[in-house]
Amino acid sequence: MNFISKKLNAEYQRWVDKLNKIQHHIPDCKITVEDILYAHFQIVDFFIDQHSDSYPVGGIGPRDINLLISATSRQNISYYGTNKWKDDFEKCATLLYGIIKDHPFHDCNKRTGLLTTMYYLYLINRVPKKTQKTFEKLMLDIAANNLYTYKQSQNLRKENDKEIYLISDFLKRNTRKIDKRFYYITYHQLNKILQKYNYELKNPRKGFIDLVKKIESKKIFTSRSKIKEQTIFNVVFPGWSREVKKGVLNKIRKHCSLSNNDLYDSQTFYKGKVPISKLIEDYEGPLKRLAYR
Repeated sequence: MNFISKKLNAEYQRWVDKLNKIQHHIPDCKITVEDILYAHFQIVDFFIDQHSDSYPVGGIGPRDINLLISATSRQNISYYGTNKWKDDFEKCATLLYGIIKDHPFHDCNKRTGLLTTMYYLYLINRVPKKTQKTFEKLMLDIAANNLYTYKQSQNLRKENDKEIYLISDFLKRNTRKIDKRFYYITYHQLNKILQKYNYELKNPRKGFIDLVKKIESKKIFTSRSKIKEQTIFNVVFPGWSREVKKGVLNKIRKHCSLSNNDLYDSQTFYKGKVPISKLIEDYEGPLKRLAYR
């Protein structure tokens, strides 16, 4: 893996090598020890000071590799061959709780927990439907033992593992399924969508139209910018009010890196929901605030 800093690359590889030397495989877990370790180093890489090559975090890597393995294995707790957790929400919840409360890393445990949770949700075809601060608050409440303040806690007073069920309920209520459906739209509607992503359909002629990418370039010594247009390819064009065929739309989304494979599900593309691929960028605010709380 290539991180910004060569030192960070070396430190990450040292921990990978350490993991490879010990028996740590945990079966039937969507998130592995390696996944969490990589999420942690992504967080460090995100906050790295590129100029001084120093780390604006309290420490890098696990403070105890066994704590990290233990937090990961929470997903797979079983009794007499039956998994303790009945669904992926509960498994994700217990993993998140373990990362934050077991404190396996020197620093960035809440931030690593947040990023790992987002990745887990993606693996089970879920994405957040609430604000960033909603999830940020969850991380803080887990760390501060404040889950008892949640309204749903009143129904779980005598329940063992109450915290896990509260987090699981939170994840169910505050996420939605990834939408891969095809929606029928006109070329006019498609153009409105593409403009949000700095693309546009232009220059209709003889049954075709150009798919154009808009590239903004800053002028030196001025705050003004210039927009350049780059033609990607020609699209079949029967008219603005005509329906876009599925094959044509899929081709456009693929060339614009706006397809399901690019983590832009249908809700993201058609309705402007936040794409999963931008989660770490979009969660920059919560990640920065969690660093100081």
